[in-house]
Amino acid sequence: MTHTAHLRHLTRVSTALFGAVLLLVPLAGWEHVARTSGGVDGPGRWALTAFAGAVLASAGFVLYTRRSSLFYEPIAPPGRGHAAAVAAVLFACAFVAFQPMLRMGLLSDDFALLDSARDMDFLPSGWSSLRPLPLVLWWFLDLAAPAGSTPRALHLLNVGLHALNAWLVWCVARRLGVSGLASFSAAALFLFSPVAVEPVVWSSGIFDVLLATLALVLCLVVSRGPEPGRRDQLLCLAIAVLMLATKETGVVAAPLALLVYWTRWGAGSRRVYATIGGMALVAGVYAASRQLAGRLDPRLTPAFDADLIERLVVQSVGALSLPLHEQVIRTHQAAAIAAGLVVIILLATWTFRWRQAPHGARLALLAAAALLLTVAPTVRAFGVLADLQGSRYVYLGSAFWCVALGAALIDGWRSRAGRVAGACVAGVAIVGAVAAEQAHFAPWREARRTRDRALYQMGSIPANCARVYIAGVPDHVDGAYVLRNGLTQALASVGREHEIVRASAAPPECRLDLAQER
Repeated sequence: MTHTAHLRHLTRVSTALFGAVLLLVPLAGWEHVARTSGGVDGPGRWALTAFAGAVLASAGFVLYTRRSSLFYEPIAPPGRGHAAAVAAVLFACAFVAFQPMLRMGLLSDDFALLDSARDMDFLPSGWSSLRPLPLVLWWFLDLAAPAGSTPRALHLLNVGLHALNAWLVWCVARRLGVSGLASFSAAALFLFSPVAVEPVVWSSGIFDVLLATLALVLCLVVSRGPEPGRRDQLLCLAIAVLMLATKETGVVAAPLALLVYWTRWGAGSRRVYATIGGMALVAGVYAASRQLAGRLDPRLTPAFDADLIERLVVQSVGALSLPLHEQVIRTHQAAAIAAGLVVIILLATWTFRWRQAPHGARLALLAAAALLLTVAPTVRAFGVLADLQGSRYVYLGSAFWCVALGAALIDGWRSRAGRVAGACVAGVAIVGAVAAEQAHFAPWREARRTRDRALYQMGSIPANCARVYIAGVPDHVDGAYVLRNGLTQALASVGREHEIVRASAAPPECRLDLAQER
């Protein structure tokens, strides 16, 4: 059997799996899919993951059989004016889209983290995480912002970084050989992705948003040329250190840089591997020193439990294949089915185009490998639920996913009709992403109202109560965090200094049940 026949056979298998997805999801019932899609046994997530596996098998086969055509021709970088125009459009779209969320205020962990930043306690001893860089940024913003406007400044920071990340996605896509229109589509899909709502709207999502900024800059540096200069080597090491100072998952800097370099240039020289090795050494020293100091969060230690790995793979791939909140799935079942159909048909047609453009297969493998790599350090804590709670874990991985999605939409079409159809589908996909993102704002608006009611009720606690017991504290509203953490600091924000204790340790007049007060 020839290579082409093998490829066609694999494509037919992939198409058969697509059909299984279409049959399985309606038979399982959208209510059940919405309820269990965030779990290991969610049929919708499982089906989409199985399909993604078939596509990746096709990609690997294409790369193996067409090794001689894997290297890109020199790519002319976009002009500064072009890059500036794209940046202006993305920043404007970001601030227009997220403008309603700028008045969100503080939620959950925000209260405690802001207190630590104001006290210049950038390495809180009571916190197992070591993430000083974002806290330093918060301290600076709190110092520079007018009185009472710090929460708004924190939201502006997240939105600004998210817009910058969308522009960096465009830059990375262009660097990897994706066409201009496909690169812009990738940036727009990333900008309006529903999985970006949690890390961008929630101020504490700064850790994931800033980490993505640094990681994407690192990808641009390592893909700049086949032979990095001394300045690039030092810059890579500096970025790796900053990633570790932003979030523990920054340990993926070295393998992520290697993935992007291989995607762009293939095999590297000694200098390339020395640079990658230097970043890996920095991560190793960091992890070892934290372990010796007893400051390594046990949830971030390696785990090879089959159930954990299964959950990580299924939920990460499933969340990005159909990034819709369960309420959207239940309310707009036809649109959700249509979205699944679009993903299936899109990737099916993309596999056919790999015969003429094998670099598309490289992008598919990069998207999958980068997604799993960036979430792997959180294997113990990882989880993306049906309400998109925990979607911040896949924020960085979604950048590479969107690069591949943009290429799948537009690149590789030989006929004019195909290119026009791809552009039209890209436009529809972007409009759909905007609608899904705006729908995902609803739980966060309700979380803000719930927090305001809770703070108002807690203000009724007598001021002479040194110890108080508070029951019914709202944890989240459909995935949007309210007061899961930071209750003591939230009380302080309404001018009350109380010690939170058990019910038996608080006088009757110092007990409050927020659930009964609603």
